[in-house]
Amino acid sequence: LRASYHIANKTLTHFYVKAAAGATEDSIKAQTDDIKTLGNASAVDINVDASSVPESHGIVVVDDTLTVMMDLTGLVDYAAEIKKLEKTMSKTRPAMETLEKKMNADGYAEKVKPELKAQNEEKLEGLKKKIADLEAAITNFTRLAALEKK
Repeated sequence: LRASYHIANKTLTHFYVKAAAGATEDSIKAQTDDIKTLGNASAVDINVDASSVPESHGIVVVDDTLTVMMDLTGLVDYAAEIKKLEKTMSKTRPAMETLEKKMNADGYAEKVKPELKAQNEEKLEGLKKKIADLEAAITNFTRLAALEKK
């Protein structure tokens, strides 16, 4: 979670853990000190009221019984992150368009070997997924930037 928002290890963060009641919750409570140490956390709150969690938070769903949230307030330069993502997007989109153009060219279906077609289709799907992920990240950072300005 820290790495996905480029938060330095020396920066202490506040974590909120939402765990299913029972064994999962008991395990998390027993390991709170370890979580603080390993996550470089200033605090770890378990199953707090949703209103206690800041709107500007990062989230990772571990599984159906465990979700971890991290307070991002004041820790992320959203404009810089958006700029990096847009730069990556500006390099990825032309690569996808070039590949699509090549695949849609006259004679491609007849002249290109099936192995190469499969490789190109796989590469195209990868590029489309990367673009979708970049767009989602830009949207998320834009939303978080707006929340932090409130």
